[in-house]
Amino acid sequence: MLCISEQIGSCTLPSRFLSINFFSLSDPGNLTSNSVHFFFLPADLCSLPLDEGDCSRFTLRWYYNQKVAECRPFVYSGCRGNLNRFYTKEDCDLQCRHQADSGRRN
Repeated sequence: MLCISEQIGSCTLPSRFLSINFFSLSDPGNLTSNSVHFFFLPADLCSLPLDEGDCSRFTLRWYYNQKVAECRPFVYSGCRGNLNRFYTKEDCDLQCRHQADSGRRN
């Protein structure tokens, strides 16, 4: 499961996540807390099969299709699924382009 900043409150962070809290002292009279969430993606996430998840908050996402070596749109259910899921085609291309390039060389 991939938890992003706007969803942090509705899911638990898997062990591959690291959360760091830090405080801003730009205004000494107003101490504010911010959180930064880092996540580590598996190197082979582009090889994971399409998985729409199993909820009913449908939204458009992109996944990498290894068979045709390109990013394709799909309807994500809003929860679960796997990490082969991107907000934009550009994000998918950036993450998975190396697989398409190496496939053409073989």
